[in-house]
Amino acid sequence: MPQLSRLPRNVLLGAALGALLGVALIGVGLLRAGLVLLSGAKVTPPSSQDVKVLTFYVGGFSGAGAIVGTARSLLPKTAALVIGCLLGGVVVVLAIAAGDQGLGALDRTDWIVYPILGMTFGAAAAIGLLRKG
Repeated sequence: MPQLSRLPRNVLLGAALGALLGVALIGVGLLRAGLVLLSGAKVTPPSSQDVKVLTFYVGGFSGAGAIVGTARSLLPKTAALVIGCLLGGVVVVLAIAAGDQGLGALDRTDWIVYPILGMTFGAAAAIGLLRKG
């Protein structure tokens, strides 16, 4: 049964948790870069284009979280998780593409491959969360 009274709260909470996850994943990347630096290898400093892509990355995860929050308010628990993760994965992948080259630069093949890639990542996330409990 839909819980429309909880919709705004779930959307905002999902967006906030999604953004937090995006920032945490960037933090993992920074730790890995730090290990590479400690090993003596050279790492190029981030450019303004890198910062733009990372901003879209966090925004994509925030959008994905909002989708999961919306689904939680409208659908049964398992369906909400699966549909939210599938659609959320598409949002994240397209947000990264938008930050990298802009959506206008995508060709027909990209518009087929990127959503499938996003749904694959989303399905993996859903499976992991469903197995967790």
